[in-house]
Amino acid sequence: METAQFAIAPIDARNLDDVVSIHCAAFPQQRHVMLGRDYVRAFINWFAHAEFGIALVAIDSPGRVLGYVVGAPIGYRTRLMRKVWRSALLGVVTRPRLAFSHSLWKTTFQRLKRAKSRRIAAGLLTPPVMHLSVIGVTDAARRHGVGFRLIQAFEHRARDAGAKSLQLSVNRSNSGAIRFYERAGWRLASGPDDDAFTYVKSL
Repeated sequence: METAQFAIAPIDARNLDDVVSIHCAAFPQQRHVMLGRDYVRAFINWFAHAEFGIALVAIDSPGRVLGYVVGAPIGYRTRLMRKVWRSALLGVVTRPRLAFSHSLWKTTFQRLKRAKSRRIAAGLLTPPVMHLSVIGVTDAARRHGVGFRLIQAFEHRARDAGAKSLQLSVNRSNSGAIRFYERAGWRLASGPDDDAFTYVKSL
């Protein structure tokens, strides 16, 4: 697979299910995935239709989705939850064991901690700030430049939308992702005691 053999395009109805599959495979312990594919689909689809949302895929010449990236301006989570709460509730109702899931409560607690770190970091950035919510690629597409092209495209779209700064969160144990973001020019903006790191970039 050569980097020149794929293109960046918007997420739409034709590739949404492939994006959902990549997300579920890449983040099996994530709260979104625990709530089921329908919730993941609603979550990804929100970015594709949200005002100022960014939702992109990398697609090769045969039409296979190799990876994706989604994000939206800081403060989007309230609007997102207004759209996806029914899917989240259905995910819990149809999976009652989740009420007793240590992993689900752990990831929920971590997300709340990350939100606090993001708010602190956002206060140090030049607004408007675009948050990169999720980026993922297939196993086969790793180390072929797909992730780098996606994050470049995300940055360009954010700049075109008027953003002055970018922000994302990453688990401190995810050393591969941390190296990737640092190579792409993002800098650490949270302390070493945080269970997830906040990275930022000025545009």
